[in-house]
Amino acid sequence: MECFSVKIKTITPTFSGRSSNDAGLLPQSIRGVMRFWFRACLPMVYAFKDDYTKLNEIEELLFGSTNMKSPFDILVDYDKSTLKCGLTSSMEKYKYVFCRETQRSYIEENTDIEITFIIKKKIFEDIDKLLFYILELTSHFGGFGMRSRKGFGSFEISSSDLPKVFFGKTHIFIIENIKNYLIELIKVKYDCFISEPYSLKGIAPYPMFLKDNYFTEDNGSFSTIHCLFYELYSADGKYKRLRKNLRGKGKNSDSVSLAIKHLKTNNLKEKILFKQSILGLPVIYKIASEKKARFKELYELNTQDRKGSTLFISVHKDSSSQKFFYRILFINSNLGNNLTFSKKNKNQSDQKISYSSKNTFKIQGIPFNDQDELKKELEKSQLLKKSTEVNKLVDQSG
Repeated sequence: MECFSVKIKTITPTFSGRSSNDAGLLPQSIRGVMRFWFRACLPMVYAFKDDYTKLNEIEELLFGSTNMKSPFDILVDYDKSTLKCGLTSSMEKYKYVFCRETQRSYIEENTDIEITFIIKKKIFEDIDKLLFYILELTSHFGGFGMRSRKGFGSFEISSSDLPKVFFGKTHIFIIENIKNYLIELIKVKYDCFISEPYSLKGIAPYPMFLKDNYFTEDNGSFSTIHCLFYELYSADGKYKRLRKNLRGKGKNSDSVSLAIKHLKTNNLKEKILFKQSILGLPVIYKIASEKKARFKELYELNTQDRKGSTLFISVHKDSSSQKFFYRILFINSNLGNNLTFSKKNKNQSDQKISYSSKNTFKIQGIPFNDQDELKKELEKSQLLKKSTEVNKLVDQSG
C-alpha cells in the first residue's frame, strides 16, 4: 500500500451533514463530494451517449460500488476541540440559510485538517495525482458538509507530501490535469478507448464541465467572512434578491402567485416557468396573501427527486491582501421536466397527501437555456458584476 497526505485549512465554518453533535468531518463526506466533482468532469473525455451503465462502471473503478471495492481509503485528522455546536451571535443574522438547523456541530474556520489517502491498489500509475486534483477542484468550487453550495465548508490546500503536484494553480490547469488522468483511468477498463467529449444537446442531465455549459466569476473583497455572509444572506442580501428576482414580481409575473391563481380558476393547461428551480428543489415559499400561512402547508411544488442547486457559491481568501471573496459557479443542468404544482388535500394527513387532477398541473421547472438571460438575473442581484466577460473553464476542443 502507498499513501500520501494533504493538509487543508478551513476558510468558513464546516457544518456536519449529520444531526449528531460530535460528527465532525468524516471520510465518507470527503469521498461523496469528490465523487460529485469526478462525475462532473468525466463527460469531458468520455462520450457515454446516455449509456449510464458504462458511466457507472468507470465511476466504480475509483470510488467502488456494492460489487467492487474502492482502490483507496481516506483518513481524517484534526483537533477535535475546534468542533463547536450552535451558531454564534454574528451567524444568527443569516441562520435561515441553515433551514433553522442551528444546533448542528461545525468545525471552526482556520482549522488545520490532514487528509490521508491510502492507495490499496494502484490500478494505474497516477491514481494518486487524480485524487489530489479532484480534491483541489473541490477547493475551488465546493466544500465539505452542510450548505457547501452556499459558501460553508470552504477550504484551501496548504501543503501536500505528494511529489510532482501543484496547488494554488488556476482551475483551468487543474481540470486539464484531471482530463489527462481520467483517460488513464478509463483505459484500465476499456483498452480501445478513444478520448471524445460528451456531445451536449440541449441541457445536460446532471452538472457537467462541458464547453459553454457553465461559467464562473470571483466577486467582492471583505475583511471578514461574517461581512461576506451578511452581504449575501442578510434580509436584503444579494442571494435573497436573486430568489425574489427569479420568482418574479407583480400579479402577472410572480410565478408562485400565478400558479395559485391558475389552481383557483381551474386554468391547468398553461405552463409556468419556475426560474427559481435553479436554486434547487423542492421550492418552498411563504405566501403573505394566504392568511400568513406557510406555502408548504397549502401548496407544493412537487418532484420525484430532490435536486441540489446548480448555482455554487464558494468562499476564498486572497493570500496577498488577506481579504475574503466569493466565487460563483453556475453549471446548466436539468432539474426535471415532470414538476407539478399542487394544492394539498386537507382531508389527508400530512404524511399521506393526495392530489387530484383538478388540483394539480405540470409546470416548466428546468433552468435557463440562455445563459445570457441568467447572467442578467445574477447581475440584477449583484451576485455578478455587470457587463463582465465570463471566464470559460474548459475549451473541449483543446
